[in-house]
Amino acid sequence: MKKWGELDIVAKKDKLLHFFEVKSVIGDYYAEQFKGHKPEDNVDGWKIKHLRRIIETYLDEKGWGQNAQFEFHVLCVYMNTNTHYAHVEWLKNMIL
Repeated sequence: MKKWGELDIVAKKDKLLHFFEVKSVIGDYYAEQFKGHKPEDNVDGWKIKHLRRIIETYLDEKGWGQNAQFEFHVLCVYMNTNTHYAHVEWLKNMIL
C-alpha cells in the first residue's frame, strides 16, 4: 500500500499479470435495477490516474519493468440487502 493508492487484487497466470479493481453497490433491489448506478462508474479519471501510478510502482518494485505484459479488470459487485446475495460482473481487460 502506498499513499497514492493500493491494488485490490494482483494475480499471475502464465506470464501475464492481472490487476483487479473491486467496486460495489449495496441496495435492496436487483442488479439490473440499482437506480442507474453501476460500480464501474466509480472508476473515473481520478481513480484511473492513481491506478496507473500504483501499477507502475508495483511493476518497478517487483522487477517486472515498464514493458511488462498485464491486463486490468474491474470486478463489479451488486450486494442485495434483502436477499443477502451478491451478483458479480467481471469487466475484462479494461483500458487504463
